[in-house]
Amino acid sequence: MDKNYRPEFKWLKSPAGELCIYDKAEMVAAFYQGTTQLPDNDSEALRPVSLHNLRLVPGGKVMIEEGEVCGPLCLSWRKHLIYNMEIEEFEADDSNPERFKLYVKTHDTALRKDQLGCREYQPDNVKEETWLELTYDKELKSYVYDIRSRLTVNPGRKDFMAANDTRGLEFGDILPAGANDFFPPKGEKKYTHIVYKCTDGQLYNRPQNKHLGPDKAGIFYAPDGFVAFAAESCGNPVIEFLENTGSMAFSDICWSLYDLHFKFRKEVQTELLNAEKPLEIHYRLYSASYEKGLELLNQSRPDPVLGHPLVRCPVFNEDGVNDFIPSEEYRSPSDKWFWLCSDQNCYWDWEIGTTCKGSLMINRDSEDCELSDADAFWQNLYGLCSETGKSSQWIYNKLPVERNYIMKAMVRTENVVGGVFMALQYKTPAFLKDKQAFTAILSDAELSGTNNWTELTLNASLPAASECIQAELLLFMEGSGKCWFDEVEID
Repeated sequence: MDKNYRPEFKWLKSPAGELCIYDKAEMVAAFYQGTTQLPDNDSEALRPVSLHNLRLVPGGKVMIEEGEVCGPLCLSWRKHLIYNMEIEEFEADDSNPERFKLYVKTHDTALRKDQLGCREYQPDNVKEETWLELTYDKELKSYVYDIRSRLTVNPGRKDFMAANDTRGLEFGDILPAGANDFFPPKGEKKYTHIVYKCTDGQLYNRPQNKHLGPDKAGIFYAPDGFVAFAAESCGNPVIEFLENTGSMAFSDICWSLYDLHFKFRKEVQTELLNAEKPLEIHYRLYSASYEKGLELLNQSRPDPVLGHPLVRCPVFNEDGVNDFIPSEEYRSPSDKWFWLCSDQNCYWDWEIGTTCKGSLMINRDSEDCELSDADAFWQNLYGLCSETGKSSQWIYNKLPVERNYIMKAMVRTENVVGGVFMALQYKTPAFLKDKQAFTAILSDAELSGTNNWTELTLNASLPAASECIQAELLLFMEGSGKCWFDEVEID
Protein backbone atom coordinates (compact mmCIF):
# COMPACT_ATOMS: atom_id res chain seq x y z
CA MET A 1 0.00 0.00 0.00
CA ASP A 2 1.30 3.43 -0.99
CA LYS A 3 2.41 5.46 2.07
CA ASN A 4 0.73 8.45 0.44
CA TYR A 5 -2.61 6.69 0.25
CA ARG A 6 -5.53 8.96 1.17
CA PRO A 7 -8.94 7.52 1.96
CA GLU A 8 -12.25 8.90 0.75
CA PHE A 9 -14.78 7.75 3.33
CA LYS A 10 -18.49 7.89 2.54
CA TRP A 11 -21.65 6.78 4.35
CA LEU A 12 -23.76 4.93 1.77
CA LYS A 13 -26.27 2.16 1.35
CA SER A 14 -24.98 -1.09 -0.09
CA PRO A 15 -26.80 -2.84 -2.96
CA ALA A 16 -28.40 -5.00 -0.26
CA GLY A 17 -29.82 -1.87 1.40
CA GLU A 18 -27.45 -1.94 4.41
CA LEU A 19 -25.89 1.26 5.72
CA CYS A 20 -22.15 1.01 5.20
CA ILE A 21 -18.87 2.89 5.36
CA TYR A 22 -17.17 3.03 1.96
CA ASP A 23 -13.65 4.05 1.01
CA LYS A 24 -13.92 5.12 -2.61
CA ALA A 25 -15.80 2.21 -4.23
CA GLU A 26 -14.89 -0.42 -1.62
CA MET A 27 -17.09 -1.25 1.36
CA VAL A 28 -15.03 -0.93 4.55
CA ALA A 29 -17.64 -1.89 7.16
CA ALA A 30 -21.37 -2.61 7.37
CA PHE A 31 -23.54 -1.21 10.15
CA TYR A 32 -25.81 -3.60 12.07
CA GLN A 33 -28.55 -1.62 13.83
CA GLY A 34 -29.74 -4.22 16.32
CA THR A 35 -32.99 -6.14 16.47
CA THR A 36 -36.50 -5.10 17.43
CA GLN A 37 -37.52 -8.30 19.21
CA LEU A 38 -36.18 -11.12 21.31
CA PRO A 39 -35.49 -14.41 19.50
CA ASP A 40 -37.83 -17.37 19.85
CA ASN A 41 -35.12 -19.38 21.58
CA ASP A 42 -35.21 -18.15 25.18
CA SER A 43 -31.46 -18.53 25.75
CA GLU A 44 -30.21 -17.28 22.40
CA ALA A 45 -27.65 -14.51 22.71
CA LEU A 46 -28.70 -11.22 21.12
CA ARG A 47 -26.41 -9.64 18.60
CA PRO A 48 -25.14 -6.18 19.60
CA VAL A 49 -25.29 -2.99 17.56
CA SER A 50 -22.03 -3.33 15.68
CA LEU A 51 -19.88 -3.07 12.58
CA HIS A 52 -19.25 -6.27 10.65
CA ASN A 53 -17.69 -7.33 7.33
CA LEU A 54 -14.87 -5.11 8.50
CA ARG A 55 -11.69 -4.32 6.57
CA LEU A 56 -8.52 -3.21 8.29
CA VAL A 57 -6.39 -2.69 5.18
CA PRO A 58 -7.48 -0.84 2.01
CA GLY A 59 -7.96 -3.39 -0.76
CA GLY A 60 -7.36 -6.23 1.70
CA LYS A 61 -9.56 -9.11 2.72
CA VAL A 62 -12.44 -8.76 5.16
CA MET A 63 -10.75 -9.32 8.52
CA ILE A 64 -13.73 -9.12 10.86
CA GLU A 65 -16.55 -11.10 9.32
CA GLU A 66 -20.25 -10.76 9.98
CA GLY A 67 -19.99 -13.41 12.65
CA GLU A 68 -23.54 -12.96 13.95
CA VAL A 69 -23.08 -12.76 17.73
CA CYS A 70 -19.35 -13.42 17.86
CA GLY A 71 -16.70 -11.29 16.28
CA PRO A 72 -18.06 -7.90 15.20
CA LEU A 73 -16.76 -4.52 16.29
CA CYS A 74 -19.27 -3.77 19.04
CA LEU A 75 -20.91 -0.34 19.18
CA SER A 76 -23.17 -1.55 21.98
CA TRP A 77 -21.83 -3.35 25.03
CA ARG A 78 -22.53 -7.06 24.76
CA LYS A 79 -25.37 -7.06 27.25
CA HIS A 80 -27.26 -9.08 24.67
CA LEU A 81 -26.33 -11.81 27.12
CA ILE A 82 -29.06 -10.22 29.24
CA TYR A 83 -30.58 -7.16 27.56
CA ASN A 84 -31.79 -6.32 24.07
CA MET A 85 -30.36 -2.91 23.10
CA GLU A 86 -31.91 -0.74 20.42
CA ILE A 87 -30.74 2.46 18.78
CA GLU A 88 -32.28 5.61 20.13
CA GLU A 89 -30.18 7.99 18.06
CA PHE A 90 -27.31 7.84 15.62
CA GLU A 91 -25.42 10.32 13.47
CA ALA A 92 -22.93 9.62 10.66
CA ASP A 93 -20.52 12.38 9.60
CA ASP A 94 -18.61 11.89 6.33
CA SER A 95 -17.98 15.60 5.72
CA ASN A 96 -14.23 15.01 6.07
CA PRO A 97 -13.29 12.27 3.56
CA GLU A 98 -10.25 11.31 5.66
CA ARG A 99 -11.99 11.11 9.05
CA PHE A 100 -15.35 9.39 9.26
CA LYS A 101 -17.34 9.82 12.50
CA LEU A 102 -20.28 7.85 13.87
CA TYR A 103 -22.27 8.51 17.04
CA VAL A 104 -24.67 5.86 18.40
CA LYS A 105 -26.97 6.11 21.41
CA THR A 106 -28.78 2.98 22.59
CA HIS A 107 -31.11 1.91 25.38
CA ASP A 108 -32.52 -1.40 26.61
CA THR A 109 -35.96 -2.49 25.45
CA ALA A 110 -36.28 -6.12 26.57
CA LEU A 111 -34.79 -8.69 28.89
CA ARG A 112 -33.83 -12.11 27.59
CA LYS A 113 -36.57 -14.56 28.52
CA ASP A 114 -34.39 -17.03 30.40
CA GLN A 115 -33.07 -14.42 32.84
CA LEU A 116 -34.18 -14.18 36.45
CA GLY A 117 -36.51 -11.27 36.96
CA CYS A 118 -37.69 -11.17 33.34
CA ARG A 119 -41.35 -10.90 34.39
CA GLU A 120 -40.69 -7.84 36.55
CA TYR A 121 -38.46 -6.19 33.95
CA GLN A 122 -39.13 -2.61 32.88
CA PRO A 123 -37.23 -1.02 29.94
CA ASP A 124 -34.83 1.93 29.99
CA ASN A 125 -32.53 0.71 32.73
CA VAL A 126 -29.37 1.04 30.67
CA LYS A 127 -28.12 3.82 28.40
CA GLU A 128 -25.10 3.77 26.09
CA GLU A 129 -23.29 6.31 23.97
CA THR A 130 -20.55 5.28 21.56
CA TRP A 131 -18.31 7.46 19.40
CA LEU A 132 -16.40 5.97 16.46
CA GLU A 133 -13.71 7.70 14.42
CA LEU A 134 -12.27 5.95 11.37
CA THR A 135 -8.99 7.14 9.85
CA TYR A 136 -6.11 5.73 7.83
CA ASP A 137 -2.62 5.52 9.36
CA LYS A 138 0.13 5.82 6.74
CA GLU A 139 2.80 4.30 8.98
CA LEU A 140 0.69 1.30 9.95
CA LYS A 141 -0.77 1.08 6.44
CA SER A 142 -4.02 0.28 8.18
CA TYR A 143 -7.41 1.72 8.92
CA VAL A 144 -7.72 2.72 12.57
CA TYR A 145 -11.06 2.36 14.33
CA ASP A 146 -11.07 4.58 17.42
CA ILE A 147 -13.87 3.62 19.85
CA ARG A 148 -15.10 5.53 22.90
CA SER A 149 -18.09 4.25 24.82
CA ARG A 150 -19.99 5.26 27.93
CA LEU A 151 -22.41 2.96 29.74
CA THR A 152 -24.87 4.33 32.32
CA VAL A 153 -26.89 2.03 34.56
CA ASN A 154 -29.89 3.32 36.47
CA PRO A 155 -29.36 2.90 40.24
CA GLY A 156 -32.33 0.57 40.56
CA ARG A 157 -30.79 -2.00 38.21
CA LYS A 158 -27.13 -2.10 39.23
CA ASP A 159 -27.70 -4.95 41.71
CA PHE A 160 -29.47 -6.98 39.06
CA MET A 161 -26.67 -6.47 36.55
CA ALA A 162 -24.05 -7.26 39.15
CA ALA A 163 -25.79 -10.53 39.94
CA ASN A 164 -26.13 -11.56 36.30
CA ASP A 165 -22.78 -10.33 34.98
CA THR A 166 -20.78 -11.92 37.75
CA ARG A 167 -17.38 -11.50 36.05
CA GLY A 168 -17.82 -8.01 34.61
CA LEU A 169 -19.76 -6.41 31.76
CA GLU A 170 -18.49 -7.17 28.26
CA PHE A 171 -17.82 -4.24 25.93
CA GLY A 172 -16.21 -6.02 22.99
CA ASP A 173 -15.74 -9.31 21.18
CA ILE A 174 -13.26 -9.69 18.32
CA LEU A 175 -13.08 -12.78 16.09
CA PRO A 176 -10.79 -12.25 13.09
CA ALA A 177 -11.77 -14.08 9.91
CA GLY A 178 -10.03 -17.45 9.80
CA ALA A 179 -9.17 -17.50 13.51
CA ASN A 180 -11.35 -20.56 14.07
CA ASP A 181 -10.83 -23.74 12.09
CA PHE A 182 -14.13 -25.56 12.45
CA PHE A 183 -13.62 -29.12 13.35
CA PRO A 184 -12.62 -31.64 12.22
CA PRO A 185 -9.57 -29.42 11.69
CA LYS A 186 -8.89 -28.42 8.11
CA GLY A 187 -5.45 -27.00 8.78
CA GLU A 188 -6.51 -23.54 7.61
CA LYS A 189 -6.66 -21.69 10.92
CA LYS A 190 -4.91 -18.34 11.19
CA TYR A 191 -3.29 -16.68 14.22
CA THR A 192 -1.47 -19.25 16.31
CA HIS A 193 -1.05 -17.03 19.39
CA ILE A 194 -2.45 -14.15 21.39
CA VAL A 195 0.26 -11.66 22.44
CA TYR A 196 -0.51 -9.05 25.09
CA LYS A 197 1.11 -6.47 27.36
CA CYS A 198 0.43 -7.52 30.94
CA THR A 199 0.04 -5.43 34.09
CA ASP A 200 3.75 -5.97 34.84
CA GLY A 201 4.71 -4.49 31.47
CA GLN A 202 5.90 -7.87 30.15
CA LEU A 203 4.78 -9.24 26.77
CA TYR A 204 3.24 -12.70 27.15
CA ASN A 205 1.80 -15.12 24.63
CA ARG A 206 -0.85 -17.79 24.94
CA PRO A 207 -1.31 -20.44 22.23
CA GLN A 208 -4.62 -20.84 20.47
CA ASN A 209 -5.83 -24.38 21.12
CA LYS A 210 -8.99 -26.19 22.08
CA HIS A 211 -8.19 -26.38 25.75
CA LEU A 212 -10.49 -25.06 28.45
CA GLY A 213 -9.03 -23.77 31.67
CA PRO A 214 -7.06 -20.96 33.32
CA ASP A 215 -5.06 -20.40 30.12
CA LYS A 216 -8.20 -19.05 28.45
CA ALA A 217 -9.22 -16.69 31.26
CA GLY A 218 -7.90 -13.70 33.14
CA ILE A 219 -5.79 -11.73 30.65
CA PHE A 220 -5.08 -8.50 32.53
CA TYR A 221 -3.49 -5.52 30.84
CA ALA A 222 -1.12 -2.66 31.57
CA PRO A 223 -2.85 0.76 31.59
CA ASP A 224 -1.39 1.35 28.10
CA GLY A 225 -1.66 -2.33 27.21
CA PHE A 226 -2.69 -4.03 24.01
CA VAL A 227 -3.43 -7.48 22.64
CA ALA A 228 -2.66 -8.80 19.16
CA PHE A 229 -3.52 -11.85 17.11
CA ALA A 230 -0.24 -13.15 15.64
CA ALA A 231 1.20 -13.77 13.14
CA GLU A 232 -0.14 -13.78 9.56
CA SER A 233 0.97 -12.25 6.27
CA CYS A 234 -2.55 -10.86 5.64
CA GLY A 235 -2.26 -8.64 8.74
CA ASN A 236 -2.63 -9.00 12.49
CA PRO A 237 -5.52 -7.35 14.38
CA VAL A 238 -4.38 -5.26 17.35
CA ILE A 239 -6.59 -3.86 20.11
CA GLU A 240 -4.77 -0.99 21.84
CA PHE A 241 -6.16 0.51 25.06
CA LEU A 242 -6.16 4.27 25.63
CA GLU A 243 -6.77 6.60 28.58
CA ASN A 244 -6.13 3.98 31.27
CA THR A 245 -8.71 1.60 29.81
CA GLY A 246 -6.16 -1.21 30.03
CA SER A 247 -6.20 -1.05 33.83
CA MET A 248 -10.01 -1.38 33.85
CA ALA A 249 -10.26 -4.19 31.31
CA PHE A 250 -9.53 -7.89 31.11
CA SER A 251 -10.09 -10.58 28.50
CA ASP A 252 -11.07 -14.20 28.12
CA ILE A 253 -10.30 -16.29 25.03
CA CYS A 254 -13.00 -18.56 23.69
CA TRP A 255 -11.49 -22.03 23.89
CA SER A 256 -13.46 -23.18 20.84
CA LEU A 257 -13.84 -20.19 18.48
CA TYR A 258 -10.73 -18.23 19.57
CA ASP A 259 -12.53 -14.91 19.75
CA LEU A 260 -11.37 -12.43 22.40
CA HIS A 261 -13.95 -11.16 24.90
CA PHE A 262 -13.22 -7.76 26.46
CA LYS A 263 -14.77 -7.05 29.84
CA PHE A 264 -14.79 -4.38 32.51
CA ARG A 265 -12.99 -5.46 35.69
CA LYS A 266 -15.62 -6.34 38.26
CA GLU A 267 -14.06 -4.51 41.21
CA VAL A 268 -13.77 -1.24 39.23
CA GLN A 269 -17.25 -1.74 37.81
CA THR A 270 -18.76 -2.23 41.28
CA GLU A 271 -17.05 0.87 42.65
CA LEU A 272 -18.26 3.06 39.78
CA LEU A 273 -21.82 1.74 39.81
CA ASN A 274 -22.08 2.16 43.58
CA ALA A 275 -20.99 5.77 43.09
CA GLU A 276 -23.63 6.10 40.33
CA LYS A 277 -20.92 6.86 37.77
CA PRO A 278 -20.84 5.58 34.16
CA LEU A 279 -18.43 2.96 32.85
CA GLU A 280 -16.21 4.40 30.14
CA ILE A 281 -13.73 2.74 27.78
CA HIS A 282 -11.48 3.92 24.92
CA TYR A 283 -9.54 1.68 22.54
CA ARG A 284 -8.30 1.39 18.95
CA LEU A 285 -8.50 -1.48 16.47
CA TYR A 286 -6.03 -1.70 13.58
CA SER A 287 -3.85 -4.16 11.68
CA ALA A 288 -0.14 -4.70 12.29
CA SER A 289 2.10 -5.98 9.51
CA TYR A 290 3.33 -9.56 9.35
CA GLU A 291 6.80 -8.35 10.36
CA LYS A 292 5.38 -6.54 13.39
CA GLY A 293 3.28 -9.55 14.35
CA LEU A 294 6.38 -11.77 14.25
CA GLU A 295 8.34 -9.21 16.25
CA LEU A 296 5.69 -9.14 18.98
CA LEU A 297 5.58 -12.92 19.09
CA ASN A 298 9.37 -13.21 19.29
CA GLN A 299 9.61 -10.54 21.98
CA SER A 300 6.96 -12.24 24.13
CA ARG A 301 7.38 -15.27 26.35
CA PRO A 302 4.96 -18.05 27.31
CA ASP A 303 2.46 -16.88 29.90
CA PRO A 304 3.20 -18.26 33.40
CA VAL A 305 -0.41 -19.51 33.54
CA LEU A 306 0.66 -22.34 31.22
CA GLY A 307 2.30 -23.93 34.24
CA HIS A 308 -1.01 -24.18 36.10
CA PRO A 309 -1.91 -27.81 36.97
CA LEU A 310 -5.34 -27.43 35.32
CA VAL A 311 -3.62 -26.52 32.04
CA ARG A 312 -1.27 -29.49 31.74
CA CYS A 313 -3.69 -31.74 29.86
CA PRO A 314 -3.00 -34.16 27.00
CA VAL A 315 -4.85 -34.12 23.67
CA PHE A 316 -7.35 -36.81 22.80
CA ASN A 317 -6.30 -39.44 20.28
CA GLU A 318 -9.33 -40.27 18.14
CA ASP A 319 -7.61 -42.95 16.05
CA GLY A 320 -6.44 -45.42 18.66
CA VAL A 321 -5.51 -45.93 22.27
CA ASN A 322 -4.81 -42.94 24.50
CA ASP A 323 -1.61 -43.90 26.35
CA PHE A 324 -0.85 -40.39 27.65
CA ILE A 325 2.84 -40.31 26.79
CA PRO A 326 4.28 -37.03 28.17
CA SER A 327 3.92 -34.13 25.75
CA GLU A 328 4.30 -30.37 25.69
CA GLU A 329 1.43 -29.98 23.24
CA TYR A 330 -0.66 -28.03 25.74
CA ARG A 331 1.88 -25.20 25.34
CA SER A 332 1.44 -25.17 21.56
CA PRO A 333 -1.18 -24.10 19.04
CA SER A 334 -3.36 -27.10 18.27
CA ASP A 335 -6.80 -27.81 16.85
CA LYS A 336 -6.93 -31.20 18.49
CA TRP A 337 -9.40 -31.47 21.36
CA PHE A 338 -7.93 -31.75 24.84
CA TRP A 339 -8.97 -33.72 27.85
CA LEU A 340 -10.30 -31.45 30.58
CA CYS A 341 -9.95 -31.79 34.34
CA SER A 342 -12.54 -30.59 36.80
CA ASP A 343 -10.28 -29.59 39.71
CA GLN A 344 -6.78 -29.73 41.14
CA ASN A 345 -7.28 -33.30 42.35
CA CYS A 346 -6.67 -34.28 38.70
CA TYR A 347 -3.10 -34.57 37.44
CA TRP A 348 -1.33 -35.79 34.35
CA ASP A 349 1.07 -38.33 35.88
CA TRP A 350 4.15 -38.52 33.66
CA GLU A 351 5.75 -41.39 35.60
CA ILE A 352 3.08 -44.09 36.07
CA GLY A 353 1.47 -46.03 33.22
CA THR A 354 0.67 -49.54 32.03
CA THR A 355 3.35 -50.20 29.41
CA CYS A 356 4.53 -46.59 28.85
CA LYS A 357 5.06 -43.82 31.38
CA GLY A 358 2.05 -41.53 31.48
CA SER A 359 -1.52 -41.67 32.78
CA LEU A 360 -4.37 -39.52 34.06
CA MET A 361 -4.43 -39.51 37.86
CA ILE A 362 -6.97 -38.41 40.47
CA ASN A 363 -5.70 -37.93 44.01
CA ARG A 364 -8.34 -36.93 46.56
CA ASP A 365 -7.47 -36.59 50.25
CA SER A 366 -11.10 -35.94 51.16
CA GLU A 367 -14.56 -35.81 49.65
CA ASP A 368 -14.25 -32.10 48.91
CA CYS A 369 -13.01 -30.71 45.60
CA GLU A 370 -10.01 -28.41 45.64
CA LEU A 371 -10.94 -25.79 43.07
CA SER A 372 -8.30 -23.25 42.14
CA ASP A 373 -10.97 -20.63 41.51
CA ALA A 374 -14.50 -21.47 42.56
CA ASP A 375 -15.89 -18.64 40.40
CA ALA A 376 -14.00 -19.62 37.23
CA PHE A 377 -16.28 -20.24 34.29
CA TRP A 378 -14.72 -23.60 33.41
CA GLN A 379 -15.70 -25.02 36.82
CA ASN A 380 -19.41 -24.84 36.04
CA LEU A 381 -19.75 -26.14 32.51
CA TYR A 382 -20.55 -29.72 33.27
CA GLY A 383 -23.60 -31.23 34.97
CA LEU A 384 -21.76 -34.11 36.63
CA CYS A 385 -23.36 -37.40 37.65
CA SER A 386 -22.56 -36.91 41.33
CA GLU A 387 -23.37 -34.34 43.95
CA THR A 388 -21.27 -31.20 43.66
CA GLY A 389 -17.98 -31.44 45.53
CA LYS A 390 -18.08 -35.25 45.99
CA SER A 391 -16.20 -36.29 42.86
CA SER A 392 -13.37 -35.45 40.50
CA GLN A 393 -13.17 -36.38 36.86
CA TRP A 394 -11.23 -36.18 33.65
CA ILE A 395 -13.50 -35.25 30.75
CA TYR A 396 -13.43 -35.64 27.00
CA ASN A 397 -16.39 -33.66 25.74
CA LYS A 398 -16.66 -33.80 21.93
CA LEU A 399 -18.40 -37.11 21.21
CA PRO A 400 -20.58 -37.33 18.07
CA VAL A 401 -24.22 -38.16 18.83
CA GLU A 402 -26.48 -40.90 17.41
CA ARG A 403 -23.73 -43.49 17.78
CA ASN A 404 -23.16 -46.78 19.58
CA TYR A 405 -20.00 -46.78 21.67
CA ILE A 406 -17.68 -49.31 23.24
CA MET A 407 -15.31 -47.61 25.69
CA LYS A 408 -12.40 -49.19 27.51
CA ALA A 409 -9.83 -48.02 30.06
CA MET A 410 -7.14 -49.59 32.21
CA VAL A 411 -7.52 -48.44 35.82
CA ARG A 412 -5.29 -48.73 38.86
CA THR A 413 -6.45 -47.78 42.38
CA GLU A 414 -4.86 -47.18 45.77
CA ASN A 415 -6.84 -46.94 49.01
CA VAL A 416 -10.00 -45.76 47.31
CA VAL A 417 -12.93 -45.19 49.64
CA GLY A 418 -15.82 -44.74 47.24
CA GLY A 419 -15.74 -45.77 43.60
CA VAL A 420 -13.76 -45.38 40.38
CA PHE A 421 -15.62 -45.81 37.09
CA MET A 422 -16.28 -44.41 33.63
CA ALA A 423 -19.43 -42.56 32.59
CA LEU A 424 -20.83 -41.41 29.29
CA GLN A 425 -22.95 -38.35 29.88
CA TYR A 426 -25.12 -36.33 27.53
CA LYS A 427 -27.19 -33.23 28.00
CA THR A 428 -30.72 -32.82 26.73
CA PRO A 429 -32.08 -29.53 25.32
CA ALA A 430 -33.68 -28.88 28.72
CA PHE A 431 -30.14 -28.41 30.09
CA LEU A 432 -30.22 -24.81 28.84
CA LYS A 433 -32.76 -24.05 31.58
CA ASP A 434 -32.14 -26.84 34.08
CA LYS A 435 -28.45 -27.50 34.71
CA GLN A 436 -29.34 -30.96 36.07
CA ALA A 437 -30.99 -32.08 32.81
CA PHE A 438 -28.51 -34.73 31.70
CA THR A 439 -28.32 -38.49 31.38
CA ALA A 440 -25.37 -40.56 32.59
CA ILE A 441 -24.55 -44.13 31.55
CA LEU A 442 -22.04 -45.80 33.88
CA SER A 443 -19.43 -48.47 33.21
CA ASP A 444 -20.28 -52.10 33.89
CA ALA A 445 -18.21 -52.15 37.08
CA GLU A 446 -16.49 -49.79 39.49
CA LEU A 447 -13.36 -50.25 41.58
CA SER A 448 -12.61 -49.45 45.20
CA GLY A 449 -9.79 -50.24 47.60
CA THR A 450 -6.40 -51.12 46.04
CA ASN A 451 -6.22 -52.81 42.62
CA ASN A 452 -3.51 -53.36 40.02
CA TRP A 453 -4.28 -52.41 36.42
CA THR A 454 -7.82 -53.60 35.66
CA GLU A 455 -9.90 -53.07 32.50
CA LEU A 456 -13.18 -51.20 32.78
CA THR A 457 -15.66 -51.22 29.89
CA LEU A 458 -18.70 -49.14 29.03
CA ASN A 459 -21.27 -49.87 26.30
CA ALA A 460 -23.63 -47.05 25.45
CA SER A 461 -25.76 -45.49 22.74
CA LEU A 462 -26.31 -41.79 22.18
CA PRO A 463 -29.61 -40.43 20.84
CA ALA A 464 -30.07 -38.17 17.84
CA ALA A 465 -28.97 -34.53 17.87
CA SER A 466 -32.52 -33.35 18.58
CA GLU A 467 -32.30 -35.08 21.97
CA CYS A 468 -28.60 -34.64 22.73
CA ILE A 469 -26.83 -31.27 22.67
CA GLN A 470 -23.48 -32.33 24.14
CA ALA A 471 -21.87 -35.64 24.99
CA GLU A 472 -18.77 -36.43 27.00
CA LEU A 473 -16.78 -39.29 28.47
CA LEU A 474 -15.92 -38.95 32.16
CA LEU A 475 -13.15 -40.81 33.98
CA PHE A 476 -14.57 -40.62 37.45
CA MET A 477 -13.56 -41.02 41.08
CA GLU A 478 -16.13 -40.53 43.80
CA GLY A 479 -14.78 -40.42 47.34
CA SER A 480 -11.12 -40.37 48.39
CA GLY A 481 -7.90 -42.17 47.48
CA LYS A 482 -5.80 -42.42 44.31
CA CYS A 483 -6.54 -43.81 40.87
CA TRP A 484 -4.88 -43.83 37.45
CA PHE A 485 -6.48 -44.17 34.00
CA ASP A 486 -4.48 -45.37 31.00
CA GLU A 487 -5.04 -46.91 27.54
CA VAL A 488 -8.39 -45.17 27.15
CA GLU A 489 -10.08 -46.15 23.89
CA ILE A 490 -13.39 -45.10 22.31
CA ASP A 491 -14.73 -47.25 19.48
